[in-house]
Amino acid sequence: MKRLLLVSPHFPPVNAPDHQRVRTMLPYLRARGWEPVVLAASPVSVQGATLDATLEETYPRDLEIIRVDALPHAWTRRLGLGTLGLRVLPAMARRGSELLRQRKFDAAFFSTAQFTVMALGPRWRKTHGLPYLLDFHDPWLAEPASRGNSARPGGWKYRLAQWQAAMLEPRAVRGAAHCVCVSEAYPRMLRARYPEVEAQRFSVLPFGASEEDLRVGREFGRQEVFDPADGRLHLVCTGIVEAPFLPPLRTFFKGLQLALARDQAAARLAVHFVGTTYAPNPSGEGLVTQEARAHGLTKTVTEQRSRVPYFSALKCWHDAAALLVFGSADASYVPSKLEPSVAAGRPVLSLFHPNTPPRARLEAAGAWVADLTGSASEEMVADFLLQLVRGSLSPCPKGASFGAAEMTAKFVHLLEQCSA
Repeated sequence: MKRLLLVSPHFPPVNAPDHQRVRTMLPYLRARGWEPVVLAASPVSVQGATLDATLEETYPRDLEIIRVDALPHAWTRRLGLGTLGLRVLPAMARRGSELLRQRKFDAAFFSTAQFTVMALGPRWRKTHGLPYLLDFHDPWLAEPASRGNSARPGGWKYRLAQWQAAMLEPRAVRGAAHCVCVSEAYPRMLRARYPEVEAQRFSVLPFGASEEDLRVGREFGRQEVFDPADGRLHLVCTGIVEAPFLPPLRTFFKGLQLALARDQAAARLAVHFVGTTYAPNPSGEGLVTQEARAHGLTKTVTEQRSRVPYFSALKCWHDAAALLVFGSADASYVPSKLEPSVAAGRPVLSLFHPNTPPRARLEAAGAWVADLTGSASEEMVADFLLQLVRGSLSPCPKGASFGAAEMTAKFVHLLEQCSA
């Protein structure tokens, strides 16, 4: 049995989307000849974390998890360095080196949006001869605004993070045995940035949809967002909604207005946006509520800004009549819930950038896919909603999505090549 070190600062019971790949692979790795060991931050180190103990039931009970304490947030935030990746880096470097001196590992896999810890890959490769793989859920170093990235934030903290990325990413990518990416846009971006790296060291690997997760959410999840027996047709959108998501949000609301104006039965519709911010204790109105008021839809649309436990979100999916999946103004964006949502057995309406790769996957899975903006997209939204009201919509076929077992098999194939 080969041994794999999985570096995932966020890990259950912390409820975070960037451990999705690691967590859903864990039930299948041993059957394919790899013994996983997880290196993670302790839950108390994760500032504002939402905890969901049920997540710990989704991987083998005898899994070895090594947790380290990050520098206290109260200390580092005074320097503007509050991100978990920076705070946990010293402890992960120390504990990881101890592990590699004590035991033989055949490879390491960094799967996280806390990109700073990926800087440990080149260090461990040099000192211990350990091949490593990187997982790009999002871009680490953003593309310049001049290349069409209109979704970039601002502020000195962002500029500091990008300066740091410019220092650390080149060495990490050049030394990696392989880079897997959730979006087809990221390999193109990385190959253009590092032409000296062989093209075959970059590949696309979507997040897998876990049927076990969906079953646990259906049977054991609890949700208090809406009453599924109140006679209304509930649509659910789970996940962050910030400024880059304004175009699809406004298009959806205009389509909803059309549906309400065309058929009185559309008054049965109730749309719920759940977990729309990462803030642990959000205050004030969210973007969804502001836009709903501006479009006169406050009787139809509700927003719950605080995040809910993972299986509560899946229970919302199960109790819903249909699901909403929004893309971003950033064409490279791929939501982690993309594959699970089309596996949930509900009709899916999605609004995505016209040039984004996930559109083909969604269409192949039977989802309705509209552009972020435009009158044709508003009409498609209205048509979807009216067909939902009239009971003429079909759910996405269950077998159309990418399963976690299949994605793990593809990952292990890459892992075998890299470790060899």
